[in-house]
Amino acid sequence: MKKEKYFFNNRNEKKRLEIKFDSEEAKQQLLDMGFKKGMIFLDAGCGTGAMVRTVRKYDPKNKHIYGIDANKEFLTYASSRTSSNRSNYCGSNIYKLPFKNNSFDFIWTRFVLEHLVNPLAAIKEMKRVLKTDGILAVGDLDGNCVFHYPMDPAFEKNLDTILKLLSPYGFDPFIGRKLFSFLKILKFAKINVQLYPYHNIFGRPKKNDWMNWNIKINSTIGFLKKNTKLSGDDLKNLKKQLLSFILNKNTYTYSMLIFAKGVK
Repeated sequence: MKKEKYFFNNRNEKKRLEIKFDSEEAKQQLLDMGFKKGMIFLDAGCGTGAMVRTVRKYDPKNKHIYGIDANKEFLTYASSRTSSNRSNYCGSNIYKLPFKNNSFDFIWTRFVLEHLVNPLAAIKEMKRVLKTDGILAVGDLDGNCVFHYPMDPAFEKNLDTILKLLSPYGFDPFIGRKLFSFLKILKFAKINVQLYPYHNIFGRPKKNDWMNWNIKINSTIGFLKKNTKLSGDDLKNLKKQLLSFILNKNTYTYSMLIFAKGVK
């Protein structure tokens, strides 16, 4: 099995992560999952720190709000956007967190597990650093980049090819539906699952949706160019198909965000 690679990682990724982040939406999901002011909080896979900033804004007196990420460039950016001490950000592999057992009241991870080869091992490690009676909230997409209509058969076949090529590097477009099972396997208590609409693009996409998808598509094609044997012409055609589909005013694209909450 290949080691996961974050195939959206390029010079535009920080911009994309900031564009697509909706602070009010994320805060509501956080509260739905049971976060309370004063909880020792960890964002596992914090990216550009947008969620850490959201929690700090909601709970400004809390000095125990942390973010970890394996990408040093993201952490540098996150620190530059945060007025408080940089020590609240930490470079870390999610499979080996640099914290003692029973350290956190609340651990949050969103849009991370879909990129991992072994998401169950990552959840197990998060459980290790969670306090007894602490909450783990894991959220990810179901149907990421998959659910579209209408789809030309040739385009559907090419899209399936892309997903199969990305799978060995950890990408799972259907990870959302598996979260409940993961928490059951790891014996979390009081498991609850909530469903949120996420991608909902009909007709021509809004400006931010278009920027998000344009950057994602270019990143994916660049990754495939470096890591697969697809020809330059094949990749050029795939990119053209993907961009044309998103811009087509007669097509519909959607996916769902599934959050599973468990108590240690």
